[in-house]
Amino acid sequence: MECSPQQLLKIAKGQKTLLRGILVNIIATAVAVALKSQRADADVPPPIVHSVVTGGLWLCALVLIWIGVLGMARGMATAGAWTLAIIALVLAIVPIIGLLCLLVLNSRATNALKAAGVHVGLMGAGSADLAKLAAQSTPPPIPETPCEETSA
Repeated sequence: MECSPQQLLKIAKGQKTLLRGILVNIIATAVAVALKSQRADADVPPPIVHSVVTGGLWLCALVLIWIGVLGMARGMATAGAWTLAIIALVLAIVPIIGLLCLLVLNSRATNALKAAGVHVGLMGAGSADLAKLAAQSTPPPIPETPCEETSA
């Protein structure tokens, strides 16, 4: 798949956002498990604060995942990418199946970026590669030439 620098930038930014969302989701799950095990020892009903904290983290993760998926789909701009993105958006709520769908979408984004020569690490493209893509995707500035006065 041949992508323009603008498309690659959208893919890279979307992938970074998606990976951050997955990381927040992992943190939210760890917090929920830790709070649940703490409650199990005390035999106390769950305080509202624990529910708000874990629910807020999961909501934040879901929003980041959705923004990342839509950003990558905009960058890939193929019918297959949009179909997979819609499936991933719906399945992002389902724990394991959603994660597998997100991993497939992330793999496609990684392949597109690597094909263009962008180094992709654990959390997506590096900031230096993002800056290079941003510089390539901006149009060159229009040179300012002084206006010549016409004598009439």
